[in-house]
Amino acid sequence: MIYHPKMYLICDFDGTLVKNDFFEERFFKLLLEKPWLIIWYGFQRNGWLRLKHRLLDDYVPQYDSKLIWNHKIIDWIKENHKNYQATLLISASPDSFVKRIVEPMDIFDSVHGSLTINLKGVEKLRFIQKLGIKQFVYIGDSS
Repeated sequence: MIYHPKMYLICDFDGTLVKNDFFEERFFKLLLEKPWLIIWYGFQRNGWLRLKHRLLDDYVPQYDSKLIWNHKIIDWIKENHKNYQATLLISASPDSFVKRIVEPMDIFDSVHGSLTINLKGVEKLRFIQKLGIKQFVYIGDSS
């Protein structure tokens, strides 16, 4: 594949850069402990995004997170970084959580997570377009 220097590389976080999904992990734990809380958030406006923030903003994994990194993706990004104008991580996970986990790796030019809009699916694409990015390669578990 020939890379265009104006093309961007965009990577997803959960299920791509890391093998698991932190929100799902925390969600199912909460479902067992306080199912009524999930129902309460489900009926609120932006409830799922608010729940994500509640579960992940201050979350610190209790296991070595290095075990869940997708090293094939990380190595590929490191090897191919020079072929792109910039590399970005854009995630539906809360911004503060993603930045705390990913920025120390120092492999992305910028890291973006959800703030007021859940950057998932079409909303992620709209966010990319608002950044002025027209051509990009996407590494993720969603089309």
